[in-house]
Amino acid sequence: MDSNSGIPFVNHSRMRTAYSELLNAIQGARPGTFVWALAPSGSGKSEIRQAILPVLAGKQSLWPAGTLPLISVRAMANDRGKFNSKDLTLRLHHAVVEPDFGWLENKDRSVSTDAHHVQAEAEVNNQLWKRVRATQSQPRLQHSFESVAKQRQLKYIFLEEAATLTMVHLHQTSYGYMSNLVRLIEEIGCVIVMLATHTAESLWAGHPDVWNRSRFVYIRPYNLKNSQDERDFVAVLKGIGQSFNLSDPKLLVKNTDLMYANGAGVFGPTIDVVHRAELRRKNEGANSITEAHLHASSSSEKELGTVWSSVLAFNKLADQRPLNGEKRIADFLKRMGTGE
Repeated sequence: MDSNSGIPFVNHSRMRTAYSELLNAIQGARPGTFVWALAPSGSGKSEIRQAILPVLAGKQSLWPAGTLPLISVRAMANDRGKFNSKDLTLRLHHAVVEPDFGWLENKDRSVSTDAHHVQAEAEVNNQLWKRVRATQSQPRLQHSFESVAKQRQLKYIFLEEAATLTMVHLHQTSYGYMSNLVRLIEEIGCVIVMLATHTAESLWAGHPDVWNRSRFVYIRPYNLKNSQDERDFVAVLKGIGQSFNLSDPKLLVKNTDLMYANGAGVFGPTIDVVHRAELRRKNEGANSITEAHLHASSSSEKELGTVWSSVLAFNKLADQRPLNGEKRIADFLKRMGTGE
């Protein structure tokens, strides 16, 4: 990923690696595949998506007439705090019938990654789409969506907040929703990119029909126990510092441990410390952010425990070892009852 990739904040090592790995996984996937982009909250999944969309789509002037290469929607927990499959189907249908082409331009780094979803939210709640929601059943909506998607030669669906599919009502299962998605992407002949945190694991774990169609990209936090990660994290702090008026240009680097403790190696919560310090500076009428501002803007130990427990849970998932080595394979087969 070059400097013009469209990443709307510090273009750091993890972002470049994740961008490249995810793009390769998507472009190499066969129709009917789930590509999972998994990362802790605040890692920049939406920013990577925003940078990848125009690359996958190519120039609109080169699209065959009437075609649409991709759509991007967000799963919502808006049915009494739970996921609703009809709502997702409606959003998919809206995206393919009334597409928003704002994502084609990735040059303006000031554009919010939420802008597309905010516009879509307003449109699916207008009178026309409310009437569609009220009068059409989920199966009929899905059949219509699949028909239009095939006509438009849809190749990719991006689904943000995919872990929302685990938030189900009583007597419903997320596996039922995943089985429906399996059938949907096979019917259309497209790839679906699932952007989620580690909490989405139950969507594929124990379900061979989903797992066998899945490819995984893990966007890992920086780990200061790794010397290269430590250097890269320091580079992140230097990049962040360039956007703020600091009392010392090296202020963030000198407080590496504080910044790491607050963000657990994840970009979002790391830069949030500086944003809080900036607000504190303004409220005090100070000219620049000081070390005292940083320390006063640090999260509590309880709050940091939540951040770190989430990152550790993600790392546990991402660090699962592949089955390799003759002894490990033999032991596995023996446990499964197929070894000699």
